[in-house]
Amino acid sequence: MLNIVSPVPAGISRQRLNRAFDLVFAKLKPKASWQINLAFVTKSRSRELNKRYASNDYPTDVLSFNYQEGSKISVNDNQFIGDIIICPSIAKSQASKFKTDLTNEICLLLVHAVIHLLGYDHKGNTQQAGFEALQNAIISELKLSSRILT
Repeated sequence: MLNIVSPVPAGISRQRLNRAFDLVFAKLKPKASWQINLAFVTKSRSRELNKRYASNDYPTDVLSFNYQEGSKISVNDNQFIGDIIICPSIAKSQASKFKTDLTNEICLLLVHAVIHLLGYDHKGNTQQAGFEALQNAIISELKLSSRILT
């Protein structure tokens, strides 16, 4: 379940966010219900969180905080996995740069972050290929504009 814990930016459909979230789980075929929080923050808050938790002194488009131990999460019903933080103003700039709309960009960031929270990574060629294949399958099914996220 996706818990949206802050106001959704104007023009962004909660339904599309939930669909993107649900599709990640449909592709991974979990045997349980998992919960992830989603919050939208300002650029200054994004920078603060990025500096505090990733040692990067700049704002970023998306951060994910996994509260589970190990690389792949265990399958327990209604297990809380973590938080996703998205900065809409950065997403808006990226949407313009990549000639797409804000909803597309935010859904893309959400899909990318959820995949990370479920224990997947794109470090190294083998992991990157699997990560990108999963991400691209979801993006294609959602009919989102695709681009490589790192």
